[in-house]
Amino acid sequence: MQVRRRSAIAVGGAALALVAAGAVGAAVAGGAGDRRAQGSAAEQAEAAALAHTGGGRVVGVEQEDEGAAAFEVEVVTRAGHTVEVSLSTDNSVLSSERDDEDGDREGPDDD
Repeated sequence: MQVRRRSAIAVGGAALALVAAGAVGAAVAGGAGDRRAQGSAAEQAEAAALAHTGGGRVVGVEQEDEGAAAFEVEVVTRAGHTVEVSLSTDNSVLSSERDDEDGDREGPDDD
């Protein structure tokens, strides 16, 4: 009886770990033309996005392979809004969008 209980707990724990890993993988994965950005170019993109939003915390930087944008930087502003800032290769702002509370995109953001 004790062995069955331990086995059930182990199987349940493993299943929970797999679900959590899948959720993290889905959250990290971007579109087909996106890849996680690193290095000095990404740091410069972060600085440009923070300057545009008036500060906050960068939660993601993606280097774009398609379209006009070179980088997309996701920032949580001091007010708690999540803003996605699209930057060109010279780090000028092409656009920015704020997520509303339902996760839907709103228009340009001037936070």
